[in-house]
Amino acid sequence: MKKILIFILIAAITLSLFGCGKTQSGKPVSLSAEEIAEKIISDSSFELPTLSSEQISADDKTSFLYYFGIEPPQSVKSAIVYSPVIATIPFYFGILILDSENGISGTASEIEKKVDRDRLVCASYTTVLTGSARNAIILICDTNEERAISLTNVFKEICNNNQQ
Repeated sequence: MKKILIFILIAAITLSLFGCGKTQSGKPVSLSAEEIAEKIISDSSFELPTLSSEQISADDKTSFLYYFGIEPPQSVKSAIVYSPVIATIPFYFGILILDSENGISGTASEIEKKVDRDRLVCASYTTVLTGSARNAIILICDTNEERAISLTNVFKEICNNNQQ
């Protein structure tokens, strides 16, 4: 009787693990970079500074290098950066939407390595964090690591719950 009970318990745990590991791989996010960013702002539990947004076109090499530290990937569908209206506040975040998931984690890693932490004259970003979900990437440059992690988690939740 104990063996049967143990077997049932192991089977239940195994099935629950497979259910939790389910991903949305292969299904691109149907939201634009701006829509994701607006949801992040509205869903954030942290107070954010007053932000202005800048859409970045796929052929704007200068803005990509300035904000993301890399040249625009060939597969960019949309990109946006939100930064404080008061330029001396060390915080900004950007969202990239690519055509597919191919190479997304490598692109996110490259951004995290190459972004300029000291681009502000009077302050530097102590936290530079990237995250990816499906075909989307977030970059957060901040002085508050807890806020950066929270915003990344909100981003991943939004992207992984979005169906195309």
